Amino acid sequence: MLSKPKERQFTCSSFKENRTLYLNVSALGFDFTAQSAVPYSLPRDVCRKTRRSNIKVILIRHCKVKYDWRSLYSSAEFDRACREYDRAPIEAAKPSAIQEAVGAVYISRLERSKSTALCFFGKAKLKQTELLDEVPLKSAFDTELRLPLWFWNLTGRIQWFLNHPRQAEPRRLTERRAKKLVGKVCAAGEDCILVTHGFYMHTLIKEFQKSGFQTKQQRVHYQNGQGITLWLPTPREGQA
Repeated sequence: MLSKPKERQFTCSSFKENRTLYLNVSALGFDFTAQSAVPYSLPRDVCRKTRRSNIKVILIRHCKVKYDWRSLYSSAEFDRACREYDRAPIEAAKPSAIQEAVGAVYISRLERSKSTALCFFGKAKLKQTELLDEVPLKSAFDTELRLPLWFWNLTGRIQWFLNHPRQAEPRRLTERRAKKLVGKVCAAGEDCILVTHGFYMHTLIKEFQKSGFQTKQQRVHYQNGQGITLWLPTPREGQA
C-alpha cells in the first residue's frame, strides 16, 4: 500500500525582503474582489514531471475598470466601494499585440476578466476558474472615521501579507491557489492565456518561476490590459 505523500510546509519569507513589492500599495493600483480560495498543496516539481518542451503562458491584467474612487472612506464605505468595483464595467480595450496570442483562454469569475478576454479574443472559448480571481481586500478595522484610500489599500494588504484573519484570503492561501493553477497548466501541457488581476499577478508569477518558468518582462506594476510571457524551457535551455 502506497504511503500518503507529505504535504509541503509553507514558510513566510521575511517581511523586510518583500517590503518593496508588498508595501508600495499606492503605486500598484490593486484590484479588489470578495472571492475566497480553496487550500491546495502541490509538489514543486510537478512541471518537471509533466514537462512538454516550451510551454508558453501569456499572463494578462484585465483592462481598466470604469469606477471613480473617492479620496476618503470609512471602513464600511471602503468595503462597499470594493463590492461596487467588482460589478463595474471595463473601458474599451485599445488594440494590442496581445490579440495575436494563441492558446486556451482562461478567465477569473469576475466580470472585468471576462470582458477583457472578449475584447481581446472575441469568440474564443473561455474557461472560467476561481484560481484566477483577485485576492480579496477588506478594510483593516471598523471605524466611522474617513481615512485615505491609500491607507485602506496599504493596511489591508499588510494584513494579507501577515496572514491576518480579518482578510478573507491570507497570503498562505493565495500561494496555494496560485500553486494549484500552475499545476493545472503544467498537467495540461499546452500554451494558454490567463486573464487575471493586478495584485494576484505577483504571487502567480512567483509560483510559475518556482516551477521552472522564465520571463524577461517581470515588473513592479502591471498596467491594465498589459500582458507578459512566461515559458517553460526545455531541459537543455534550463542548463544553459
